[in-house]
Amino acid sequence: MQRYGYKATNRNKNKTVMLYFANMKIAQAFHPLLSSFEVILRNQLHYALARHFSDGNWIINQKSGFMVASSLTYTNKRTKKKLPMTIS
Repeated sequence: MQRYGYKATNRNKNKTVMLYFANMKIAQAFHPLLSSFEVILRNQLHYALARHFSDGNWIINQKSGFMVASSLTYTNKRTKKKLPMTIS
């Protein structure tokens, strides 16, 4: 309960529960907007990168540039070898 303002409501449990439900309603109201924003952002990134590489399948076909950054590798726990991430 402390995350929802238990101290801010002078330890009033009813007010704290009201804050909790208000927080849920706000989150529910923003969810459709955030979902739409995520899809629009992802699509715009795809369009920009497809234009940049002149390749609609840039995420699969591009083997240079940012697609080979060290952050896109993982270490096999069994063999301790660094391997590129693959799209399955």
